[in-house]
Amino acid sequence: MARPIDDETFAAIERAYNDHGVIFFRDQHITPPRQVAFTRRFGEIEFNIFGERWSVPGSPEIVVVSNATEDGRPIGVRRAGENWHSDMCYASRPPRGTMLYALEIPELFGLTLGDTEFASAAAAWEALPERMR
Repeated sequence: MARPIDDETFAAIERAYNDHGVIFFRDQHITPPRQVAFTRRFGEIEFNIFGERWSVPGSPEIVVVSNATEDGRPIGVRRAGENWHSDMCYASRPPRGTMLYALEIPELFGLTLGDTEFASAAAAWEALPERMR
């Protein structure tokens, strides 16, 4: 994603997202503007309320999630993933998806933290017996 992506390649990426609901690109090295440009190809970006305080300088579309501090002050949203949640579920029209870009994954006593899991509410709904829907 560090380089421009042609329309044919992006169409394949979008098909994969539509088919699977989640896609991963490992070992990427991208700038905030490149991340925003890639995200915009999926549609209009919905701004997260945490961005008012914790966005990347120059890229208000990106919210920093971090437990790190600089000069005794947090540099991002702390404790954002300690409990199950669905990103921006408070919005009247939740966004199509969320893009995450990890710069540093913390460890504690040799255990990797920052685990992100994905679930499909649509698949769960479809799996319910008709009478339970």
